[in-house]
Amino acid sequence: MEQKKWTPSTIRQQKKIGEEADDEKAKKVPKARHAKVRTLLHFAVERGRISTITTLLQQGADIDESDHNGRTALLVAADKGDAEVLEALLEAGADVAAGDNQGMCAVHLAAAAGSVEALALLKARACDLRVGDGQGRSPLHVAAERGQVSAVQWLLKEGVPVGAADGRSRTPLDAARALGHEDVVAVLEEALQLPRQPQEDAKDAEDTAGDAEESLPSTDRKKDTEASEYVLAGDAEAAQELIDGGANIHEKGPAGRSAVHIAAEKGHLDVLKVLIEAGCEVTVGDSKGRQPIHLAALGGHAALLQVLHDNSASLQNYDRKGMRAIHFAAAGGSEVTLDLLLQLKCDLDLVDAENRTPLHLAVLQGQRGAVEWLLTKRATADKKDVRNQTPLDLARALGRREIEELLGRRGRRAPVRGGDGSRE
Repeated sequence: MEQKKWTPSTIRQQKKIGEEADDEKAKKVPKARHAKVRTLLHFAVERGRISTITTLLQQGADIDESDHNGRTALLVAADKGDAEVLEALLEAGADVAAGDNQGMCAVHLAAAAGSVEALALLKARACDLRVGDGQGRSPLHVAAERGQVSAVQWLLKEGVPVGAADGRSRTPLDAARALGHEDVVAVLEEALQLPRQPQEDAKDAEDTAGDAEESLPSTDRKKDTEASEYVLAGDAEAAQELIDGGANIHEKGPAGRSAVHIAAEKGHLDVLKVLIEAGCEVTVGDSKGRQPIHLAALGGHAALLQVLHDNSASLQNYDRKGMRAIHFAAAGGSEVTLDLLLQLKCDLDLVDAENRTPLHLAVLQGQRGAVEWLLTKRATADKKDVRNQTPLDLARALGRREIEELLGRRGRRAPVRGGDGSRE
């Protein structure tokens, strides 16, 4: 008799679905074994499971433990704009002053999500509505950048200064103009009693930035494969058990992502090694042509990228926008990953389908460190994309003053070529 294959689908059919099942699972599964790995509490918050959150806290879960992005459960709730979960965590004593790796506090993330209800809850807990993040941006800056009109209006009513500048000398109005959020611009101009201004350059930059964002991965857990829950948690042992049980590790979700894509994006090196050993294809593309090596480069996971390269993942492979690993690394801003790619003979002046160099991508994503690194390594600074824009043009249109000054000082540098001296 043929042995039955146990996939995640058939396993779940044997279990009760709902809050009660989640509570039982929370009691049985141990806490994360490694610091900075997403805990069960993080996952429960993402899913909005308040009863599971309560159970985990009763079992001794650390409410202020952070994940690899430096985000606590409260920050995850704020990022989702989930006021109900946010309130439950606040009542349980979560630290409202905690910040992530980018210096963003709960009030910044709630503003980015556009949740006025979450902002009001945080204000009631004496959160500073004017606090700056790692780039000196106030919650008003962040709301303006995301086009969150309701949050902008609420913050203005609460007295947040409309003319305050961030670390790059940009006001919220500058940010909204650069990204083409005309409704937000109107609100801020009214607050400043200023006339409307033309935004042709900013509109071009918005179009370019929008195209870049389409090439970058989004995190939609519903699109992950059924075999990927343990991959998301970074649990190599559990992933191995799932594989041994017959799970289909090659299965793709609606976005075309398989388990190996998720491991690469999350930086789970041990899980990736398990998947490669089990025969996962490392050059498979998702629905946008993005391969695991692209996601590793974007996430700054240099060690993982090296493993992929050692297992025949080519640095010359590109997604549907023509972006290669070097473009994603520049967009992600990891100088360590850029160093590795240079050692592997990547050409720093490679262009994508829109004639954008890695320097263009670093400017679009506001990665000052990557911009400086590329200039130091003599990447060409005056190449124009299909919109006839140089990296300096983009920096000006997007209001990235610090990067603009850096590009203006350095000017053009001779390109670093590939190992054979050729350019594509």
